[in-house]
This record gives sequence, C-alpha cells and structure tokens, in this order.
Amino acid sequence: TNITGNGGALGSEEVKNASPDGYTCLFYHTCLNINQATGIADYGSEAFETVAVVGKSSGEAVVVRADAPYDTMEELIAYSQANPQTVKIAANTGATSHWASVVLNAQLNIVNASSSAERVANLLGGQLDVIINPIGTVQDYVTSGDFKYLAVTTSERLDYLPDVPTCLEQGVNLSYDLMYYVMFPKGTDPAICQKFAQAFKEISEMPEYAEEILASGQGDFISMGRPLLADPYWGKKALEGRPEDIAPCIRCNEGCLQRTFFNYKAITCALNPVIS
Repeated sequence: TNITGNGGALGSEEVKNASPDGYTCLFYHTCLNINQATGIADYGSEAFETVAVVGKSSGEAVVVRADAPYDTMEELIAYSQANPQTVKIAANTGATSHWASVVLNAQLNIVNASSSAERVANLLGGQLDVIINPIGTVQDYVTSGDFKYLAVTTSERLDYLPDVPTCLEQGVNLSYDLMYYVMFPKGTDPAICQKFAQAFKEISEMPEYAEEILASGQGDFISMGRPLLADPYWGKKALEGRPEDIAPCIRCNEGCLQRTFFNYKAITCALNPVIS
C-alpha cells in the first residue's frame, strides 16, 4: 500500500505503530532520518527492526531551466543573495528536498511541491526556478535542452554523469546517498526478520531479477560493466611502473600507454573515467 503525505512520515508512522507480527513492514529510504531531523517525525530508524538494505537511488540533482542566469551552485547562491527570496525552489516538506533547500544557505523562496512530477512540471512552466529531483525524472529534459544540471547531491560524481560536479566539490555542504531498506515494527521476532532478509538475498542473486531491472531501463550499465571494461587501478599500476599488471580493457591499454608515456598527452578514456 502506498501511503503518501508529510514527506513519507505518515507511512512510516503507520508501520511503527503496527502490531509486530510480521505482517506489516516498511519499504522506505534515508528520508526517514530527514523526517526526524526536520521535526516531521519524533523517531528515526531506531524505532524499527531493520531487515535489509535492498537498493540505492541512482542519484538526485539540483536542476534549473536552461536559460537560468547561473551555471554553478556558487553562482546560484550568489544570485539568490543579491536577489533575496526571488528564486523559488521546490521542497517536499520534511523530505530530502526540504532539508537540502535549507542547508544550501541561500536566500531562496522555498515553495512546497510534493511529487517529483509536480516539481518538473512547475519548473518547465516557470512557476519554480530550482528543483532537486531524481535523475530519471529530469534527464530527458536536460537532453532536450529545457533544463540543465548545476550539481548532483550524491557524495561522489555519478558514473553516467561524469561532467556534473557534486555539491561538495562546489563548496556546498550538501551530500546524501539514498539507500532503500525494509523494516518491521520494533519487537518483531528476529526469526521473521532473518527469513525476510534471506528472501531478499536470494532475489538479489536471481538472474531473472537482474534481467528485469535491465529490461526496465533502470540498470546502471557503466557501473555494472566497469570491471569488464577497464582496470580501475590503471593509474596506480602505471605510476608504480607495473604496466604488465594492468588488466586490458576491451580496447587494450597499448594506445593509452603510447599516448601518455611517449607522446605526453592527456588520457581521455571513455571506458575508465577514474584514470581520465
């Protein structure tokens, strides 16, 4: 059952207060802690029995219209300070977007907009100036030229958006990686929790499950294929004078070695952005 409202706190509260008989569980993410931090809820993860971490968000980003007069977080904050309360940013009260809007330490006009789809529509229509949304909800608009990214809110750059810096890189103390987990009410029999944990483990190892994720278009091909494409320790091994230990990628490392050590040119490897 999808229970919406109050930044997700209504749903978590229902599970928290449910009978610990194993028939009610919560599927939620890191926002549970943000509900507590913003005062929407007076409890956090300690009020539940955690069964398993079952997923990780593909990432969220700070997004504006393509014609916005700022291209970086620094420029956005400076613009808001020069024009206080004129830049409208969307926030789902008590959720990650609310917390993120506050910690930006900018003179923004925080407007309540609950759903990701609503935020996208309002940014496109000009009712909002800034949104913080999951990548999947905005990428098509960035590709079409309607929107542009200012930053990602993850702790590190995303493999599939290597040119978009994090907020941290731009001097903004904003970073979160949304982890999805399953929890039972406090006091649920540990045997029940373990049974569910084992079930999730088995599902995560099923080839059919992986195929379904790929078919849905939700798979991060770069991250999954990185070990097959290039040696992530290429740079370290090269600097240590161990080129023979470098695992060849699907295009072979000879070209990289020739270009770097003999022609003194920068590496622009599309397969291994770590060494780029």
